[in-house]
Amino acid sequence: KGRLVCLKIPTKYPKEQLVLGKDAEVWRNDDHIGFTSSPILVKNRVYTTNFTGELIAVDADSGKTLWQEKMAPDQIHASPIYGDGKIYAPSLKAPSTSPSQPMPKPRFSLTPISRPPMDRG
Repeated sequence: KGRLVCLKIPTKYPKEQLVLGKDAEVWRNDDHIGFTSSPILVKNRVYTTNFTGELIAVDADSGKTLWQEKMAPDQIHASPIYGDGKIYAPSLKAPSTSPSQPMPKPRFSLTPISRPPMDRG
């Protein structure tokens, strides 16, 4: 259902098709499922969102999961972004309604993670 993989990318490319072998894989992280967003790299941390609505931080050197934080009730298809020393992750904010009223249009927002990413491990 999805995984993070770190690959050694060659510095010289052959004229024919390049097929990377198993030796190109530096690490593999199978902890998380259903990635549909692009990960971002900030210093030596990889950040991505997953199938269950979590923002995940992975050590870029080892591939080890450092932490994960619930951001939405289910899958987040948008990628996190980095700016001003913070990671921003998309979250779904829907106003509550009574059962007799039609569901309002959901509002999407970018939610900054409370602490700078370098302070979180």
